[in-house]
Amino acid sequence: SFYIIIFMVYITLAIFVVANIITGIFVDTAMQSAKQDHDAVMHEAKLKREECVANVHTVFEELDHDQDGVVTLEEFEVAINCEKMVTYLSVLGLEVADARILFCLLDRDFGGTISIEDFIVGCLRLRGEARSLDMAMIQLQSDWLVENLETVSNRLTALHDKIVLHH
Repeated sequence: SFYIIIFMVYITLAIFVVANIITGIFVDTAMQSAKQDHDAVMHEAKLKREECVANVHTVFEELDHDQDGVVTLEEFEVAINCEKMVTYLSVLGLEVADARILFCLLDRDFGGTISIEDFIVGCLRLRGEARSLDMAMIQLQSDWLVENLETVSNRLTALHDKIVLHH
């Protein structure tokens, strides 16, 4: 009877050991599969982004009629009036309601032209739902307000200094 109890304990421990090994193999396989899925998702996202950048580059080349590497507001407005360009931008996730607003959003340095880099970065930033476009518009308006407030503040300070010097 003593040997039977020892044998039963041995068999029970052996079953636990084998079950633990099988569980470890299952968990390891699941972890490797999840890592491969994550890698595949990341790779697919990278490919989609590269494809989108290539499409945006193509759109830019269509916009840049004189091939000087920048798009002016005039070139942009002419192109936006073309149904093909509106469709291009729509496929990229940019809904064009007002060409001037979109141009201002893409022309971050307010230079009156959009370079290929500004265009790609801007289009990628503005892609998506209208919320993205609305937020970009609010950011543009906020930047404009800050610049103008700084100008007014500087002028008021200069005027104040001028008044104090004369009195």
